[in-house]
Amino acid sequence: MTFSYDVAVNQLKKAVKTSHIENQKHIDLTLVDPIERESLQKALMYIKAMIVRGELTDQQFKSDVGLEA
Repeated sequence: MTFSYDVAVNQLKKAVKTSHIENQKHIDLTLVDPIERESLQKALMYIKAMIVRGELTDQQFKSDVGLEA
């Protein structure tokens, strides 16, 4: 599957979980069906590569995916 930023973010939004620690969220791949996990792992790698190349900031990704409280 070829990813775009929007596709990767929309897939990863399904795995955002509110932590037991107040106002904290994280990505938890166990929230999605096991069949979808490989695709979500690839989406994470795609996003990480964008961050490493300087095309995206970590803060922008967290905001877009819904990790910021």
